[in-house]
Amino acid sequence: KPEIGEDPCWSIELECDECIAQGCAWTGSCLPACNMIADVSCYDNTTITRVDGDPSVSKEDAVCGEATFHAQDYVTCSAMKGCDGCVTTMKSDGSSCLWLDGFGEGMCANEGGMLGPGSTTCADSVVDAVVEKPEIGEDPCWSIELECDEC
Repeated sequence: KPEIGEDPCWSIELECDECIAQGCAWTGSCLPACNMIADVSCYDNTTITRVDGDPSVSKEDAVCGEATFHAQDYVTCSAMKGCDGCVTTMKSDGSSCLWLDGFGEGMCANEGGMLGPGSTTCADSVVDAVVEKPEIGEDPCWSIELECDEC
């Protein structure tokens, strides 16, 4: 297995199309494979969804185009405040941004992640329904000593 620095995919100098052309993966920078990173959108030549079967579009253009749409959606959705504003904001593919209940007030995102899959409706939001949230030190599930099944 090549070390970081030995693999040409470990490069911050490659543009998306150059990265994909080399068989690497793209997350905003180039890396050898998508399975090397968690909870970050990653694109490679297997993640083409918008131009399926169009021979006039190169794999590089298709993959990098998808990454560009995703980056624009991230900016659009993350700028929204509050559940109502979030779920009524549309992403580039016509679907709505997702409301994620989490720490504090919740947040708007273009995709789910470590805070859950997100919701396209505010009725599923529990942020407003919770009267009092425990602080990190008060909740027994905030323990690094508990095993998964114990929490």
